[in-house]
Amino acid sequence: TETTVLAGYTIPKDANVEIYTAWMTQDPALWPNPDEFRPERFLPGGEGFDVDWTGSRGVQMIPFGAGRRICPAWGLGTLHAGLLLARMVHAFRWVPVPGSPPDPTETFAFT
Repeated sequence: TETTVLAGYTIPKDANVEIYTAWMTQDPALWPNPDEFRPERFLPGGEGFDVDWTGSRGVQMIPFGAGRRICPAWGLGTLHAGLLLARMVHAFRWVPVPGSPPDPTETFAFT
């Protein structure tokens, strides 16, 4: 490696550069109303639906890191989210609220 200048900063040869990625989730230029809890932004039609979590296409959100240092359990963790939901559906008896029949209309939503 060699000394380089990045965005006006001199990075010495053999220096370690660490990126604080959490700021991306707070940037209003990337996410409208970043401080609001809006999980629907990640559903189809939302501004975050096709966000690249690995940071290889664009850098909006990389909760598992990026590149060679990406979290080794990223694939396992995202797989287990679906398995957890399937296990909950299997393990529990799901009933509607008394006096409120279930609505069979399909919709994307978080509850």
